[in-house]
Amino acid sequence: MRTTFWLSSSIALIAGLAAAAPAFSQTIEETMGLAYTQNTQLSGQRAQQRATDEQVPQALSNWRPTVTVTGTITRSHTGYAPPDIQNIG
Repeated sequence: MRTTFWLSSSIALIAGLAAAAPAFSQTIEETMGLAYTQNTQLSGQRAQQRATDEQVPQALSNWRPTVTVTGTITRSHTGYAPPDIQNIG
């Protein structure tokens, strides 16, 4: 009876191990990549960092030189009428 119990237990254990899903392994690079792309807290922090980065050029623009251009355009027209030939002498 003990042999039968031992044999049936062993068969059940082997069947259970064979039916289990195969092990899945990842490299540390894959794990970090998944965490970087799928973590909502990291996504929020990246968005906050982009907003902060956008403020840098805006702040520096106050220190940059400005160029102001002014000008005027004047147009004059002098009309010339040819002399009336009938009124001449």
